[in-house]
Amino acid sequence: MPTEPAERATGGRAGRWALAILLPVGAGLLQWAAWAWIHPFVWFLFFPAVFISASLAGFVEGLFSTALSVLIVWLFFLSPDSIFQSGNDTGPWSAALFILMALLFCDSQSRLRRSRRKAAELLASERAAREKMTDLYRKTVETDALKSRFLANLSHDLRTPLSLIIAPLSRRLSDPALPAAVRQEDGMILRNADLLLRQLSDLLDVARLESGFMSCSYSRFDVAGLVRATLAQFEPLAAGKAIDLRFEGETGFEVDCDAGKLQRILFNLLSNAIRFTPGEGMVTVRLRARPEDLDIEVEDSGPGVPADQRDTVFERFHQGGRSGDGTSGLGLAIVREFAGLLGGRVSVTDGPAGGARFVVELPRHAPAGSRFGDGSPPSFGPVRGDGRLPLPSPSPTPPSPGADHDGSDAPLVLVVEDNPDMAAFIADILRPRYRVAVVHDGAAGLARAAPLEPDLILCDLAMPGMDGEAMVSELRKQPKGAGLPVVMLTARTDDRQRVRMLRAGVMDYVIKPFAVEELLARVEGVIRKRDLGREELRNSEDSYRSLFENMMNGYAYCRMLYDGAEPVDFVYIDVNKAFERHTGLHDVIGRRVSEVIPGLKESDPELFGIYGRVARGGSPERFETYVGAMDMWFSVSVYSPGPDHFVSVFDVITERKMSEERIRVSEERLQLALEATGDGLWDWDLRRKQTYVTPQCCEMTGYRAEEVVPDLAFLKRVVHPDDLAGILEAVRGHLEGESPACDLDCRVLTASGKIRWIRSRGRVVERDETGAPLRMVGTITDITAQKAAEEAARRQTSELAERNAELERFNRVTVGRELDMIVLKQQVNALSRELGREQPFPLSFLAARTRPAEDAEP
Repeated sequence: MPTEPAERATGGRAGRWALAILLPVGAGLLQWAAWAWIHPFVWFLFFPAVFISASLAGFVEGLFSTALSVLIVWLFFLSPDSIFQSGNDTGPWSAALFILMALLFCDSQSRLRRSRRKAAELLASERAAREKMTDLYRKTVETDALKSRFLANLSHDLRTPLSLIIAPLSRRLSDPALPAAVRQEDGMILRNADLLLRQLSDLLDVARLESGFMSCSYSRFDVAGLVRATLAQFEPLAAGKAIDLRFEGETGFEVDCDAGKLQRILFNLLSNAIRFTPGEGMVTVRLRARPEDLDIEVEDSGPGVPADQRDTVFERFHQGGRSGDGTSGLGLAIVREFAGLLGGRVSVTDGPAGGARFVVELPRHAPAGSRFGDGSPPSFGPVRGDGRLPLPSPSPTPPSPGADHDGSDAPLVLVVEDNPDMAAFIADILRPRYRVAVVHDGAAGLARAAPLEPDLILCDLAMPGMDGEAMVSELRKQPKGAGLPVVMLTARTDDRQRVRMLRAGVMDYVIKPFAVEELLARVEGVIRKRDLGREELRNSEDSYRSLFENMMNGYAYCRMLYDGAEPVDFVYIDVNKAFERHTGLHDVIGRRVSEVIPGLKESDPELFGIYGRVARGGSPERFETYVGAMDMWFSVSVYSPGPDHFVSVFDVITERKMSEERIRVSEERLQLALEATGDGLWDWDLRRKQTYVTPQCCEMTGYRAEEVVPDLAFLKRVVHPDDLAGILEAVRGHLEGESPACDLDCRVLTASGKIRWIRSRGRVVERDETGAPLRMVGTITDITAQKAAEEAARRQTSELAERNAELERFNRVTVGRELDMIVLKQQVNALSRELGREQPFPLSFLAARTRPAEDAEP
């Protein structure tokens, strides 16, 4: 039974041969159908057929397709008698050209296919190589992680026993009654233990630099001061060898750098220089500053560094043929690594005196985005005779008053340490001053912390089972453990882990091995800080309670009860006296509101909704509400101090709400009255320079309410220029008390430019103790129509007077003439009577007397 690849190969071969046959046959059929249009191009469709066959099927299949195409053309598209005729374009030459082109097609496609196959094979091999490299890289990372874990475990496993060697020896050497022989032996043991610790620290620093776990903490400091302080620590060692230790260079300038790492660089260079400088020699430290860079030179008068070793002197474990001198060969390697970590470099040349000159070049400014710390370099005592960085010098621990602290008055320290010897040693150190409880794993420490409530927890970081970090994390989740101070003891010097632990709430971090006095000082500082915190908290609670009980607002601290997502009730946890005074409710703590105020949820569901929303983590809210169950108005501010809890600070505003209602009704009545009369009301606050006007005032003047301002510029813009002086004088006289009221008529210019007449009546309603006006209230009335009517009546009266005068003049002329006629008629009638004739004229005004001629007008 053939295998699957064989079947696939057989099926693929059959398909290629089928393609080699079908393509020429198909081209022949298509050309036969279109022969009328493509005649006499007999090879027209067979070129692409052969090309496709060679491209898709293969070289042999392409040759077969070529032969089949020639056969089809010969049989169906060429006449046998003309195929070998000379001069025939469709004859042998075209066939030879077709065969040649087909051979080229097959060969090129075969070469292309082989190239593709090789490219695919190369790509597959490259992919396999890449996978191998990825696997090797992963294994390298795992190896580095294992190495880092091994060194971390080595740090813990070696530092803890070294701590148990160094700390007790330092403590015993501080006893002035120790015999000289014992002191000499103990000093030798201490020096060698310290040497082992320093070599271990160098190894760990190199491992941390390789793994990238070491970071820089930049700060700004006086670099000359740091160099001088470092030199001062080497003065006893230099004096012992009669070495002239000098400092030259600039002072008084600051740099941005990692003070601890820079001091470590100086320590290693100075230790190296003093170690290899013979007696009565010279070591010089020079400091040069440029605008962007800093150079530190350490020059000695020793044998120097041979030229062939200057490239290797900074390599790890390089000792220059001086093995057995007690060094690990890592000091200069750490100098180079630290300098590179700080963005600089280090080099070595010959000094003028024939010794070595090491030059450290560092930037003066920290890179952008650098993390800045407090910048405090580690503090050490004088360098010992081996030229190595010492531990802090121990000092005798004076017994504190009442050394026996078995009673309950001394602070309690819980020691969590898996090493029994270390735990016993720490407890022995602490017992003269504190009460001590000891457990040997994190789970036991977590279980004992809550019931004991110690004043301090001293916890080791690396422990089997639950380690110190996990214990602190779980402790912070407990209500009683959240505020317990923790000092972490560890042999690891991982900066990232230290920062992580400090952020988790650890108050201090002590590296093993430690000095006895250092541990006591740190414990004392943390406990003192806790005592101060407790005192401050107690004072704060007293102040809070005093404020809480004497505040004028009501205060209620409550826990909301839910049915699913709906708030259904709440319990009073704490209330103040103002709560009882405002609400009249007593003895509510621990009781539900449904018991204290029955029917509150049914009468005021909106209030429950707000409280429930805020207690579930909503934003603080401030509102005014009417509580129907109590028939009272409240102004409430509510916020949430924790999940499902809320605090309500409130004040009773029932009186204010009733006053506001009365004012609202009064204002509505006044507004109705103003609307009925058409008058506008204005209120001028002279203290705040603010004016309130009713809509009627705005309608009369055309100005919006915010545009009405009580100043001279507005009056000049609004009051007609002819009336402005009188208005200002009248207002001034009233404000100064010269008139009881300010009543005046004037013309105003509206916002649209029209002129209106208004009548303003106002008076001062509030003055201060000196009589100065504070508030003025008045009304304005639109009297434009009245003024227009008065003007019309005045014009009509004037016109009537003129007409009366004219009529009077006319009457006087007419009557005078009539009297003259009457006199003349009387005379004619008298003459007719004398003549005895009939009187010709009837007389009107018979009783009238004749007027003198001078009274008549012509």
